Amino acid sequence: MERRRALQRLLSLAAVAAVTPRASAAEPYPTRPIKLIVPYAPGGVVDVQARKMGAPLAQALGQPIVVDNRPGASGTLGVGIGAKAAPDGYTVTVGTSSNLGVAPALGARITFDPIKDFDPVTQYARAGLVIVAHPSLGVKNARELIALARARPGDIAYASSGTSSIGHLAAELFQQEAGVRFLHVPYKTPVAPAVMANEVPLAFDFPLTTGAHIRSGKLVALLVTGRQRVVSLPDVPTVREIEFPNAEIYGWGGFLVPRGTSKDIIARLNREIVAVLKRPDVKAIFDNEGSEIVGSSPDEFRAFIAAELQKFTRIIRLAGIKLEES
Repeated sequence: MERRRALQRLLSLAAVAAVTPRASAAEPYPTRPIKLIVPYAPGGVVDVQARKMGAPLAQALGQPIVVDNRPGASGTLGVGIGAKAAPDGYTVTVGTSSNLGVAPALGARITFDPIKDFDPVTQYARAGLVIVAHPSLGVKNARELIALARARPGDIAYASSGTSSIGHLAAELFQQEAGVRFLHVPYKTPVAPAVMANEVPLAFDFPLTTGAHIRSGKLVALLVTGRQRVVSLPDVPTVREIEFPNAEIYGWGGFLVPRGTSKDIIARLNREIVAVLKRPDVKAIFDNEGSEIVGSSPDEFRAFIAAELQKFTRIIRLAGIKLEES
């Protein structure tokens, strides 16, 4: 009898020992501050957006969100750092159309695979570009621009911020779909001032950087490349409205965690971030910037990234765009 009781005690202790590690591993998330890698300099659009979302997210999660700015290499440096972080939910990275889409599609030297090295959490927003013209070009809408470009092939110049920006890709896609040809003029600086100074008559840029100049009459807005009209530019039609739906293209941003992160942690982050995006004060920020709130599921964001890579690769190949040498 004593031997049987001793054996039962040993079995009970073994059961407790087996259960204890699982209980420890299942501790509530998060229990310490979360690092948010922003792969751009402080004060830029992506940084400001991340911080605006970070404050209410920290409140929802009950832990501080510590923004870690890691600019460099068109945003790919910080993303590479995020890819190598521990998959424990305490490092979240902001990915964008530039560092997850354009750079890989161009064959840039990056230290990560945008599909294999990350588990997406959610796409938080996207923004169509707006085609803006100097008033002296004499066109009031996209159809007039297309007619003029067909009459003067390769003569009308447009500016973009470099030869590998989303503005450059948007312009090339529009030309491919509309059957026109512009003259590309790359700039190292913002392009709206160049159009306002009439150095070049045309640009593909974001509503955030052109909206005030459109409303003042210094720039003429011809078209937006998104599916929906921009809240801050309600009178400007979309590519779908002029029957060029395949010219739809966006700049976008989303949150990622290193591959291998627990699905429960990803689900918690997705749930809280999507809730933050639904807040009226947060939505107002993006509306004022000309952006559209998304709040996708992890699977939807993964499929979107893959589709964008294919789209950007196709545009680059057809246009013969080459990676800029630094």
